[in-house]
Amino acid sequence: MDETKRFYNTVKWRTKKSPARPATLGTDLLRLMENRIEPGHNRFEPVEEKWRQLLPAHIREHCKLKELSGGILKVAVDSPSYMHQIRMRKVELVRELKKHCRAARIKDIKISL
Repeated sequence: MDETKRFYNTVKWRTKKSPARPATLGTDLLRLMENRIEPGHNRFEPVEEKWRQLLPAHIREHCKLKELSGGILKVAVDSPSYMHQIRMRKVELVRELKKHCRAARIKDIKISL
């Protein structure tokens, strides 16, 4: 191999390729937010508000609304005693949430630790 060729190979080996620039999401991300995420958030917000009204503060502090999908409201609690308290009120909670949050189409509440 001649000297010039070796030089070019060495330079080629030592130069780093610049990383590809990330694509901008712009309008696609905005469209996703408007079409997919906001409608779900708009359905969930009234449910959260009504949940705060229906539960006493001492119980509400120990539970957190996690998800609303397929008509099932998923709630996480931090102890079995609060799980029991919510189960005791479950029928009333579902009835009131159906009545005041029709867009959410709540059918049931699933409680987990």
